[in-house]
Amino acid sequence: MNRESGWEEVEDRLRAGCITLELAIKEVGSSLWKRVGRGDLKPELALRVFKDLVKFKPVKLYKQEELLVEAMEYALKLGLTIYDCLFIALAKRLGEPLITSDRKQVEAAQRLNILVDFIP
Repeated sequence: MNRESGWEEVEDRLRAGCITLELAIKEVGSSLWKRVGRGDLKPELALRVFKDLVKFKPVKLYKQEELLVEAMEYALKLGLTIYDCLFIALAKRLGEPLITSDRKQVEAAQRLNILVDFIP
C-alpha cells in the first residue's frame, strides 16, 4: 500500500481519533493515483480504498474555508505554502497538536507556539 516512514504511528493516531481538513481526502486520492501511475498499486484497489475512505470517513473533517485568511497570513509570515499553513491554522484553532512529518511545518508551527507531534 502507500506506506511511508512512520506510517504505523499515523495509523495509531487515526484510530485514536483526529481531525483534518477536507482537502486531505483529495490528497489521499492524489497519492493513490500516483501509486497507480508508478505501478505500485492496481487501479481497482486504489478505487476501493478511496471509496471506503469517502464512505466511512475514518477521521473528522474540518472545512478549510474558515481558515483560509489565517492560513494566508501565516504563509506570508512564515514562508510556507498556504496548503501547509492551513494545517497549522487548524491546529491553532482547535488547540490541538499538529501531527506532521514535515520539518519545515514543525519549525513554523513552533514559531507560533503550536504544539507539534513530529513523526519522523
